[in-house]
Amino acid sequence: MSTVLPFRATYTQAIDDGRYIEGQLRAYSTSVNAAIPEKCAILQLPYMAFPENGIREPGLNDYEHGRLGLANPDKLFSYGTVKGTQEAVFTAALTDPPSRSQLDQLRQAGFCAIHVDRRGYTDVAWQRITTMLGAELGTPVAEGLDGMWFTYRL
Repeated sequence: MSTVLPFRATYTQAIDDGRYIEGQLRAYSTSVNAAIPEKCAILQLPYMAFPENGIREPGLNDYEHGRLGLANPDKLFSYGTVKGTQEAVFTAALTDPPSRSQLDQLRQAGFCAIHVDRRGYTDVAWQRITTMLGAELGTPVAEGLDGMWFTYRL
């Protein structure tokens, strides 16, 4: 008991953070599925290799993209294909953001949307991403995590 006591605040904070993220994931999944009811693939940006991509600036941690697929079994998320395999080649080769011709290729491959996590971009890169995606795809159909997650319909 005495060995746990000094860490109680840390454990409590970790549990609270987990509950918060779980709630955000559920709400975001509901919004995405309402806007895009069909079962289809969603490209996740920024691209994060699996396994062991590392932290992406300014604050997207390794494996965080995986939470979306676990929380929303109604969609097929791009994260999690093992790097170096044939399955990972397509998404790893995309530009960020995808070009107009790549957007067409994504549609042909069965993708219906693009999920973008703001935490993985610098301010300059974020402006470029949202400008291009907005021009090509319009406004996001779903938003979550206090304005950090966005889904654009393809």
